Amino acid sequence: MEPWDVTIVGGGILGTSIGYWLARYRACGQVLAGLGTVLDGLDLEAVIFPHPISGPLDATQRLAFLRFHADRHLQQIASIKASEGYAA
Repeated sequence: MEPWDVTIVGGGILGTSIGYWLARYRACGQVLAGLGTVLDGLDLEAVIFPHPISGPLDATQRLAFLRFHADRHLQQIASIKASEGYAA
């Protein structure tokens, strides 16, 4: 089993292809790019977003979580790419 084998990594609960996740990432990037304009002038602690695990998060907390989550995945990708035998 190779850590970059999408059929294994994306199997089970996710069961989707790397192409699907790349498309989702790109779509989210476009949404996030415009988020600053939407939130400009708002009290970020008063803007509440639901979260299925953490419960309600204000916009400041949610943005911090998004940064943490994205960085975590970037670290996972770097680790996989640095694995012995990874075909670049």
